[in-house]
Amino acid sequence: MRYRSGNEKVVMGRHSTIHKGLRELLERIAAWDEVASIQVNETSLSRKKSRSGGYTFRVTRAVVVGGKQLGYKCVSTHGTSNQEVVIHASQGNVPALKQKLIAHGYLNS
Repeated sequence: MRYRSGNEKVVMGRHSTIHKGLRELLERIAAWDEVASIQVNETSLSRKKSRSGGYTFRVTRAVVVGGKQLGYKCVSTHGTSNQEVVIHASQGNVPALKQKLIAHGYLNS
């Protein structure tokens, strides 16, 4: 079962568990014109704690389907739990989304 949160761009997966602080971050990112939707996937556990010990959010790689880049895959880490987030760019706005992610420090150029 999938449902949308208060913001129509944020789509939760088969659960409602979300890291502390992630919901507010996603609401800010969803307000960007370059974002079509944000998909939040399940939480998984890791053997190692995050280096910062707290909450981190970073872009890990581009999402490519059929040779066309559609957005970015991100990881939210809090303690030993990891949560995957996929940010889909609106039509033709992948370069603009990349620049905005770099400007906000979520993506290294």
